[in-house]
Parts: sequence; C-alpha cells; structure tokens
Amino acid sequence: MSQTNSKSNQSKRQGRTQNGQNKSGRGNVNTKKQESQKDNGRKHEEIVYALKYSEPINLNDYEDVLLKTDTYGWNLLHRIIFSLKAADKTQYSPASEEILAFVERLVVDEPNLLIQENVHDSIPLLDASDSKLEIVFRVINLVVPDAVLASLETPCSEQDQKCPLESVNEFLLEKCRRDESKKPSTAVNLEKQDEEDERKRYEYEKIITIKPDNVTSASRDSHRVCLHAEINVPKLKEKNDGIKKALSDGLARQKKSHKTCLQSLIIATNFDSSVYPDEGVPTIPRESFRLLLQLCPHNIFDSAAQDGFSPLQMAIRLYAESKVDYQHLSLVIQELVERSPSSIYFEAGSEAENDAGKTAYRLLKELDMKVDGYAEAVHDGDSDDSNNHGHASHWDHDRADNGDHHDYDYGSNSDNRDHNHDDYDDDDDEDDEDSDYDDDDNDDEERVKDETNPVQIAGSYSNDSNKRQISYERTEELLKMVCIGAPNTERALEDKLKFLYWGDAERVRKISLNLLGESKRLDDNYIAKAKKLSGMLFETILASVQLPYWNPQAPHSENQNMSEEQAESAESVTPQASNPYIGIFEWLWESNVRKIFSVEVDDTGPEPHSNAAIRQSLCFQRLDGTYRDFQIEIFKWKKYDICSETVYDAAPNAKEVYLYSLGNTAVLRGWACSSGLHKMKHLEHLVIEIYPKNTNDEADCKAYEKKMKLKLAENCPRLNFSNIKVEYPKSMSGQRNGSEGDANPQRGNNDSSSPVNNTPTPDEWIRQMKPFKQFVVNMANNIDADKNPTVKVAVLDDGVSLDSLGLNGAKGLNGGKGQSFRRDNGEYWVGPCSHGTRMVDCIRQLCPMAQLYIARLDDCDEKQKFTTESCFKALEWARKMEVDIISMSWSFKKKGGSADEGGKNFANELNAAVEANNVIMFTSLPDKGATAEIIKYLPVGNEKVIRIGSATMFGEEAKEIIFADRDFLLPGEEIQIPGGESDKGSSFATAYAAGLGALVLYCLRAHKALEDSYSEKNDPLGSGYDYRRTAERLKEAATIGGIRKIFKVLSGQNAKDEIPKKGFFVRPYLALDNTFGTTKQDKILYLRNLGHKILPLD
Repeated sequence: MSQTNSKSNQSKRQGRTQNGQNKSGRGNVNTKKQESQKDNGRKHEEIVYALKYSEPINLNDYEDVLLKTDTYGWNLLHRIIFSLKAADKTQYSPASEEILAFVERLVVDEPNLLIQENVHDSIPLLDASDSKLEIVFRVINLVVPDAVLASLETPCSEQDQKCPLESVNEFLLEKCRRDESKKPSTAVNLEKQDEEDERKRYEYEKIITIKPDNVTSASRDSHRVCLHAEINVPKLKEKNDGIKKALSDGLARQKKSHKTCLQSLIIATNFDSSVYPDEGVPTIPRESFRLLLQLCPHNIFDSAAQDGFSPLQMAIRLYAESKVDYQHLSLVIQELVERSPSSIYFEAGSEAENDAGKTAYRLLKELDMKVDGYAEAVHDGDSDDSNNHGHASHWDHDRADNGDHHDYDYGSNSDNRDHNHDDYDDDDDEDDEDSDYDDDDNDDEERVKDETNPVQIAGSYSNDSNKRQISYERTEELLKMVCIGAPNTERALEDKLKFLYWGDAERVRKISLNLLGESKRLDDNYIAKAKKLSGMLFETILASVQLPYWNPQAPHSENQNMSEEQAESAESVTPQASNPYIGIFEWLWESNVRKIFSVEVDDTGPEPHSNAAIRQSLCFQRLDGTYRDFQIEIFKWKKYDICSETVYDAAPNAKEVYLYSLGNTAVLRGWACSSGLHKMKHLEHLVIEIYPKNTNDEADCKAYEKKMKLKLAENCPRLNFSNIKVEYPKSMSGQRNGSEGDANPQRGNNDSSSPVNNTPTPDEWIRQMKPFKQFVVNMANNIDADKNPTVKVAVLDDGVSLDSLGLNGAKGLNGGKGQSFRRDNGEYWVGPCSHGTRMVDCIRQLCPMAQLYIARLDDCDEKQKFTTESCFKALEWARKMEVDIISMSWSFKKKGGSADEGGKNFANELNAAVEANNVIMFTSLPDKGATAEIIKYLPVGNEKVIRIGSATMFGEEAKEIIFADRDFLLPGEEIQIPGGESDKGSSFATAYAAGLGALVLYCLRAHKALEDSYSEKNDPLGSGYDYRRTAERLKEAATIGGIRKIFKVLSGQNAKDEIPKKGFFVRPYLALDNTFGTTKQDKILYLRNLGHKILPLD
C-alpha cells in the first residue's frame, strides 16, 4: 500500500468519528486556529493508524504536529491510548513494541504530554492506568534509578563490567548526546526509497523501526565501552528530573471517580494470570511498580478512593476474588507496605459502609475465606494448643522436613550460612525483572507437598487454594510485623493492640515479654510455673523479650568479672547447674512465637549462660529436626566478652548488636578480626560497652578503638564507621537488674531489708511522651534561672517514701513541701507510704520537673483508711500553698448530718476551691462496682472537679466503673509493680492525669517565659508575635475549664465538644507529637502552634 493511499483511506475511516466529536468541541475559537487544530487531529489519527497496523509512514511530514493538540485538547498520547482502548473492546491486545517505543520517544521529547488535560479534564497517564498498563510502566521505566544517577558522577574504570549509562533508555541518551548534530530519529522509516522497495523492507522486518540510529542494543552488547564521554550527564539529569516531575504530578491526579493512577491499577483483572499479556509475566512488573510507588506522593497511601478504601486496602480485598495470582498479589502488597508502613493504620472511610473504620489488617482477618474450601481446611487443621491461633505461620511452612529456615520478605533477607534458603521472592536475578514472580512457583508447590503442618495436610483442596493460603499468611504476618516492630516512639502499645485486635479484649495476646524487676530466682521451676499458671498467650511476633539476671539473690563473686576464656575454663571444671533461659525461649516457640524483634538479657551475674545455651535459646536445629530461629533483629544479650561466633550463630540476621567488654583488648581484637561479625550481612548498628577494671586497660582500649572500628566497617557489608559506637559507662554498679525502666534496683549487698521503689513500670503511652517531655525540659533550660517556670502539684494521700524521692535523678520535692496531718505527728515520709509513693511516681513519670506538695492524710485508725478531717485540712493546706493542681486518688462516702463534721468541712472547702477556679483538681472514681452512686461520694461527687476513670491500654473502661459518669479515662489497668505483680484502678489513672496536666501547664509557662524573653531582648524570634494571646491562653489553662478543653484535644476531640457521660479516653501523643524541628525558630513555632492546637481561644 502506498503512503498516499494509506493516508487517504485513514482520513476517510476517521472522518465520521471526528465529525461526531465536533459536537462537543469548544466554541468561540478563532476559525484559523480551529482549522489548524482540526488538521492536527487528522494527522494524529494517521500516525496512530500507521502505528497500529504497522504501515510505513514518514514522520518527517508530521514533525510539526507531534507535540500539539487538536480541537478537543487531545494530544497524540491521548489519541494513541483512546484508539488502543477502543480496539480492546472487541478483543484485548497489548500495545505493540512499535507503539511503546514511539510513546517513549514522545515522552522523552515532552514529558508534560503525560499530564496535558483535554476538554474532558482527562490526562493520558490516568487514561492508560485502568487498562493499558504496558504504557504506564513503559514511561515509568524511562526514569533513571537513583542508584544509576549516583554512579554517573565518575567515569567507568577498567574493572567495571558495564557502563551504568547502558541501562538508561536509548531515546533519553540520544537526547542528551554531547554531539548536538546527532539528532534522534524522527521517522519510522527515514530512508528515501520508492514504494516497492519500502514494501519489501517492511515485509522483511515485520516491524516499524523507531530506535535511534546512533545507539543500538547490538552495539552495546558487542562493545563494552564507557558512554560518559558521549553523554551530557548534567543534561541527562535535568531531563530525568523533568520526566519524574511530570510522572509525580500525574500520579497525584484523580479521575472523576476520585481514583488515582495507583488506585486504578489495583483491580482484580490486573492480577488474573489468565489474561497476562505475556505468559507468566505479571501485568504489574515488580521493579516498575516499586519505581511507580516511589514517584507517588506520600498522601496517596493514606487517602481513599470513592469507595472509601486506600490502595493497600484495595489490594487486601482482592483476596476475596477467585481468579487472582495470589503470590503476585502478596508481592504487590509488600511493595505498598514498604513504601508507606504507616498506611497499615489507615481506616476506611464512611463510603466503605460496613467496612468503615477498618484497617487493612482487620479487612484481611474478616475476609470470607470459604472460597475453594479454604476456611474449612484451616478449621479442620486447628491444633488444640491455645497458642496455635489463627492461621499457621508461614515460617512453619518454610521449615518443613529439611530444617530450612526462611526469612520473611519484608524483614532482612535470611543469611544462607549452612542452610538452603528459598526466599519467597528472589531478587538475585538482576537480568530479568519479572523473574521474582516466577521462580517460587515450584518451590511453594514442593513445600506444600512435603509439608507436615496440620493446616496443610487437612482436607483436600486445589493448588490455587494452597497458594492463596500461603500468600494470605505471608500478608498477615507482614502487617503484624510492621505494626509490632514499629518503635514505641512511633506507635504506643495501645495503638498496636488496637490495630491487632480492634478493641476485642478476648482476642488480645502478648506482643512482648518483660520480666525485668523480678526478684525471684528465674530457674526451671519458675519457668514451669509461668507456663502453667500465668495464662499468657503470645502473638506469633513479639516486639521484645526482656529478662533480668536469672538468679538475683546470688552473691557477688569474682566469677562475675570473668572473661569469656575464664568462664569457659570454669565451666569445664564445675559444670553450670542451669541455663534456665533455654526454657523461656522453648516456651515461646511452643507458644507459636516465630519472630522476636529485640532480645535484651542481663547475664552479668556470677553464673552466666554458656555460649551453647545462648545459641540453643535463639537459633539452632532442634532434636526433632526442625530449625528454630527467632530472627532476632536487635541482640542485647549482656554477657561480658561473648564470642562473636556465638552472636552470629544466635542472631545471624541481626541489624543491631550490643557487645560488652571488661576491657581486654584481646577480646576487642577478636571481635574486629573474627569471621563471626563479618558474616552478619545485615548488621547496620554496633554498640560496644567497655567496663575496664583499671585506667591502664581503659587507655589500651581507647588506643585501639579507631583501628577496631575501621576493621569492622571494612569487613561488615552494611556496617558504616559512623554507626559503630564505643561507650565507657562510668561504673559497673547496678548493672545487674539495672536496665532502663527497672523498678527494683538492688541496694548495697542485696540487703533484703533495703527499701525498694514501688514505681509502676511505665506503660508504653508514657514512654511515647518521653521525646516531648525532653523537648520541654530543653526549652526551659534556655530561660534565665530567675524566670524558670514552675508547676505545683499537691498529692493528698498516705505520704511518699524518701527512697522514691531520690530515684532517677529526682531532687526531693523539687522545691515543694510536705506536711503530715496524722494525729501522731508522724512525718509525711515515715512508714510504708505505698499508695502515695506510687501516685507520686506516676506523676513524675510524666512531669519530673513538678514541684511536689505532699499532704499526708491521717491513717492512724485501723478501721478506716484515713479521717475525713485530715482530708479537709490537707485540702485547705494545699490551697494555701497556692498549688496549681491537686491529685486526690481516693474517695469516701458521704455520711450527712452532724455525724461527719470533717466530711462537711471538706465538702465546703471543695466547693470554695471550685468556685475560686484557681486550682485544677483531679479526683478518682471509687471503683466500687455497678451499685455505687457517684453523687454519694466525695470528692468525685462534686460535678465541677475533673473525674478520672481507669481504662485498659486500648480505651475500654474498667469493669468497676462501667456505669459511672466520668470526664476522662486514662490507662490504669495492669500497672506493673515490683515482683512481677500488677495493680490497677482509677487511682493510678488520676495520678497520671495530674502528671499530664502538670506537663502541659509547665510547657505553656515555658513558652510564655521564652516569648517574654524575646520581647525584652528585642530578639528577632519574637518579631510580629502577639504576646497577649499567650498570656490569655496560659490564664485559661490554669483553670478547671481550661484543662478540660486541653484534655478533650488530647483525647482526639474538639475543645468545644460536650463530654459524654462515658467520658473521653486521653491519648496525649495525638497532639503532643515530635515534630519539633532543629532550629530555634522551628522550636518556638512548634510551641506557638501547639498552644493554638490544644487550647484554641474564642
């Protein structure tokens, strides 16, 4: 067919379509311009026709219209995609290589063609995203990866096998050649031949040639040369930035259905292997999809389409579909989660109807998995073991028969060592980006066939069901890993439990094990009792395991400071009686725990565990042939001078390792030179604590320190010099049972009569507040000493122990006062003071800078906890001390009449305090059960005080207060106290409320002091700021009404919201986040914004 005839036929064929479209065209357009645009449209159609039907065409004749639009705003990309989609309605066919290469060329010439809107407000990138994915990923692959860009800074060396520029798209390279005379090909067939010769050429090649003339794959393969001299690298980077910008812009756009490009990709059809364009090759290639995700703005992952679901949730819901490549689906989900871990917490919008408010994990767990008999098979295979909950872990599948231990894809890759590792996706094959979707098929089928796990052998169902099950379990474990493994500074424990169990208390399982503070001997007998009596149920993944020294009563001996060699020698003479922690980790394994992120063990006593016991605890082949590997990521087994081979054997995949030395440089040299640490392929952080016995040893260690770090950084694949920390703690005292957060440090020589601190172990939400608390302290340190802010907190209780007042750096009462109202005039610190001590410690956990005013009530009478008269006197005294906050974690029932003069006086004093509105009073509910009427109790019966109730870590009220009206709920259940026991109640919640209120008030006063300082010094930081608002806000914050508003905001509510009878659950980290910034300006702006956020002024 001649070029002339082909053009004529094409024009006739498209004429009717063009005329039809004219009816919806733009009006009021200049006639000449309109004719020009019509001509553009006709030429576009001719080009598309030639491309679709592989007819020869000379693009030199169309050069002037390639980048232009027609009457309706359609550019050539619009036209190509529209034509291909129209043809797909008859029979789906992927775009040809010729078309894809032509699209590449157009985008390289003008990236903004991808995001150019037509009269229908559509852009080509979005138009292609629902059915022409080959076009989407072809243009995505134009982007030069960051790793390649980084390698372009220096020319290739003789050792380089391949120039990095060879991986760059050919059209992009040609556009950036230094020789400007070499233009990219602008014609499909540029040769000037007669019609017959051209037809013969076409019949021979069977394709439309559109590759640049100067760069060919054949020439690259046959000549390994450096292309740096030919390519203008700065221009290449500039061009690449333009492509990335256009793609990022397009990926952020939404269709009229409110779907983005990413959301349009995640549909069942794209995961149906029966319609893959190439057999075995997924519609969504993994490497290209990963690059697409990197180009997407972050908010895309935390936003919903018109149906209310985020991209991750849309992918999760595809497990309910029957014709889906589940293995491919799980890999796409993995990429989504790796790109945005926080997206797992996104809750579906109201448009999701019955699924509104659900996270991706909950959607997954609630899917109807009865398709293909899946649910029945799982149910039939359930074990009677109470810890074998839900689906069998994929780690069990991977360890079948031969003891292979596999690492989960989301975490670090397993170390091969002496075992065969068949990772779920294999990224080793760099030459075939799609190979990681195909390589595992046979492996999974083989594992399923040989599997002995009860879930696998139960029932009979198809291979598709097996793949669905394995994929489902991997996705389930992935989501749990991201949640549980998140640092507590990012996600509080209550948030993690809410994500995993969404408030269903019956389903809650332990995601950590913490025995720090246990004063009993943790031997085999203790562990057996814990297993039998504790009733603890564990998740398959634990965030941490924290264990104290196993025999805290053991006397100190010289063996405690033995080196590794000395300890091994001693063991050979006198075998150690026990290595008890093997039993703890065996218990966890039997409870179906398959991963522990962090292991922290104090083993610095006179009888540490042997190296073999450490290996047997964490990673070894069991007697039944199965392989036990907890896949530890943080290894903190505190045994002095431990062998590095033991560390590697016990935690081969650890990313963070802590080592402890007694100052022997021979041990340090062994760590630096030994193959143990060098074999740890994923080690990224190393901390070495050195406890030298004398100054000479310390000097030797410091002299060798730099050389040791250089050797370690050189030989450990991922360990950078800057990530190796060597520390010299001042002393070894208190190391045993002295871990951070330990509530029961030993004093003296284990004198059992020494007083102990009864501080409850801080809950995770309190630890979450640590960065904010430190920020406030640091800001206050910038204030002149004579203008330092203060906050006064009165605790009306049974006193406080002196020992607790000196713990953790506390300075007594911080300038406060104490007063006893006992009839025997006993001092406020004398006696057990157990309850008051715990209340004070709760307050200080949140606000250690508070000035404390301790009012000890009269508890002399055995028949009652304290007298009402002493309550009155204590309240009166606190008001006279002009305290800001009063904490009353108790209540008493009104007697009425003249029978209780003290009670009457107290009620009057309480009324006077609330009317004066110059002191904030937190009071606790009586925890008396369903029959208690709050109005009959004081001080909680006064409606103007702030009534606090106790809640679980995920906001459920304690059963004792279920019918009681209250203002706010705070965590007060299962508070850990020394000895491994726990306490609970609204008294703890009230003390925490007082501490939180004090912290906020202190923060606002520090802010005002800083602003005053800027004003007095004419500091530019204070320029233009309205100081009056700060003073007004602070004045209101110091009232009961003001603190109510603040606590509403800290509960995630609006300051003006009415408090319901059930109250609000306080979660302070929602508002008190950690986005402080680094400069002084950043920090003062944070304080200004924070004040407005937590207490907006009318």
